[in-house]
Order: sequence, then structure tokens, then C-alpha cells
Amino acid sequence: MYKDNIDKMRIYLIQANQTEKHMKLFYDIRYSKDINNVCKDKIIPDYDNHILWYRKQNLNNMYLIYYKTDCIGYVRIDNNNYLSITIIKKMQNKGIGTYIISRILQRYYNINVEIKQDNIKSKTLFNKFNEINITYIN
Repeated sequence: MYKDNIDKMRIYLIQANQTEKHMKLFYDIRYSKDINNVCKDKIIPDYDNHILWYRKQNLNNMYLIYYKTDCIGYVRIDNNNYLSITIIKKMQNKGIGTYIISRILQRYYNINVEIKQDNIKSKTLFNKFNEINITYIN
């Protein structure tokens, strides 16, 4: 068992696809109030603009994070190897981010992240990984 009785064997990734379900999950998670408050870009696009953005992405590097049968977040790596991970608030601080990133690092190399100076949770998470290049932003 992981922190708070989270069974890491029940955490898994599903590669993103072009279905409406996946597009909506990415949108709802990324632009939820709790998540948007700690993001660099706080502008919430309308859903149609999100769809246009999503359809241009390399879905080979985008994954939804599931625990049991529930989508609890996503992880993606852009074309410049910048990693973004988002986990819904009620599932944070349970070791899930650490577990997912350790799995991602088995497949991807030269990973970069940008972290806001005041985002203590992200600092704590990413500082566990020497192989990730961290840039702090305002």
C-alpha cells in the first residue's frame, strides 16, 4: 500500500485519444478552480478553443491517470520535453505524483519542468528527481 492506503497497483495510465470523453477530462481537470490557481497561465479558454488546441497535440505523449475506475489527473510531455502533471485535489499528497513521474522517467529522458516559485507542492514533488531539469518562474 501507498500513503493513505492507496494501492499503487490500481494506478494506471491511459494514452489520450481524440474522443470527446478524453478532451473533456483534460479540460475539466486542467481548468478546475483548485488546479488553475497554481498554474502559470490562469486564463480559461472556452471549450471550443480547448478542442482546437487538443486536436493539435501529440497524443503519444499525453496520458490520463486513473485510480481504480476514476480519472484522477493527467500527465503530458510537450515537444520540448516539458512535463506537466495534474492530479485532482482529493488525490494529492498520497504519493501518486511520485509514482507516475518515476514511471514516466523510465520511458522519457531529458525532462524539463517549469514551477512557479510559490508552488510548494510541485517543488517538493519534482525535487525528488535529480534527472529532471527544473526552472523556477514567477
